[in-house]
Amino acid sequence: MTSKKPSHSIVYVGQATRFWAFQIDLILLTIFVISPGVVFIENRFIPEGIFDAIGFALLILYFWGSNRFFAGTLGQRLMGYKVIPANGKAPRYAARLMYGFIAQAFWLRTIFNGKPTEDGIYWWDVKSNTRAVSTRHPN
Repeated sequence: MTSKKPSHSIVYVGQATRFWAFQIDLILLTIFVISPGVVFIENRFIPEGIFDAIGFALLILYFWGSNRFFAGTLGQRLMGYKVIPANGKAPRYAARLMYGFIAQAFWLRTIFNGKPTEDGIYWWDVKSNTRAVSTRHPN
């Protein structure tokens, strides 16, 4: 009698892991994007309003593009998870970005009302047809 060892199951990441990944990303963006931008503004190379628009566009492109085209943001990689399409449906990465910012902006409400389903899936995962899964498998 042979027993088949089941392949590793999908492990969804929790809210704390996502929160810290977001914080890591914000710190990295502050160091590498915002700080150099302030130098340009202080030296009058770029007018303030234009820098604000460029900074906002870079922020959106970083969070959207990292999940859309790469294996996630640097914070997600460091925290050991990635965002994948759910159930073969087309992922809505732009919607995920918007819902993620809402969840982070109202983090206290998210902590109390953003409870996951039994499987560990949050409301923003369902709405955006994506799942945040661990890349660290205990094998």
